[in-house]
Amino acid sequence: MSVVGEWVLNYDFKCTGQYAQTPLRFNADGTCVIPDTTGDAGGDLPGKWVVRNGRVLFQFHGQTGENRATYGGDIEGNAMVGIMAFGDEEMFGCWFAVQRVGAVRERKPEFSASGRPMN
Repeated sequence: MSVVGEWVLNYDFKCTGQYAQTPLRFNADGTCVIPDTTGDAGGDLPGKWVVRNGRVLFQFHGQTGENRATYGGDIEGNAMVGIMAFGDEEMFGCWFAVQRVGAVRERKPEFSASGRPMN
């Protein structure tokens, strides 16, 4: 079971149901990164990951290397779900991620909305 590739990470500190979203890349060498897509974060956020028996664990280091966000969860196909903790502040949360797959190809409908065959 491989997580290598591009994912969309949805995270929610305190599990309120209000998820934030960010791209996430798992590299084959055991590193991962949340890219700084806006330029506001001061650079990419690097981390490390491991997968064992259908479970994933990944951790990111804060800008100073002090605060660590740790994510652990289960993998099911192209989705992951779990819990997370941040730093020493006893801040916990919920997360899920969905793997990005190849470009979506538009498919012509076989039938119209009324059920008639399309030619």
